[in-house]
This record gives sequence, structure tokens and C-alpha cells, in this order.
Amino acid sequence: MKTELSLIFQIILLEANIEYQKMTGNNSLKSLSIISLTILLLLLIWNIVPIIQARMQLVSDFIPSSIIYDLAKPYIYISSVLVFANIIAFLLFFLKKYLPVIILGSIAFCIHGVYIFLN
Repeated sequence: MKTELSLIFQIILLEANIEYQKMTGNNSLKSLSIISLTILLLLLIWNIVPIIQARMQLVSDFIPSSIIYDLAKPYIYISSVLVFANIIAFLLFFLKKYLPVIILGSIAFCIHGVYIFLN
């Protein structure tokens, strides 16, 4: 009787451990994908602010709008890429494809760093 109870108890613990591993594995990917989405959104905001700032501070009749565009051009390019990356990442997140979201966020972060460093 005692060995049967211990065997049943071990089976229950084994099943609970398997369920726990399934839950934590999925939650860790989900947490990392949320962090990746947050980083993508912060990068987008980080690159939109200089565009707005250049437009707001350089309001003058003596400054042509082509100069404002030339100042904001690198930020416009990287912001447009980040908008598409955010849209794709959010679609993948809502489809519960967490690993591609993490990979896309990492690639976008690296490309952003290289682009800003080279400009």
C-alpha cells in the first residue's frame, strides 16, 4: 500500500513538473517577445522625436524646407523600416509566434545600431 501511494505520488509530481516546464517555457518566450516589442517601439519613438524636433525648432521664413528634410532624412528612413518591423512583430505576436518576434526585434535593433553608427 505504501509503495503504491509513493508511486502514485511520484507520477503526480512528474506530471506536475511536465506541466510546469511547458508553462514556463512558453512564458519565457512570451516575456522575451514582449521585451522585444517594447524595444522596437522605443526605437521607433527614439527616431521619430528628432524629425518632429527639427520641424518644430526650425520654423523660419529664412530656412527652406529642403534643409529640414535633409536634416531629418536619415531618421525618416530608419523610422519607416522600424514601422514595418513593428507591424510585422505585432502580427506575429498576436499569432503567438514568439520566437520570430524575438529574432525580428534583435535584427532590427542591430540594423538600427549599425545604421546610426554609419551615419
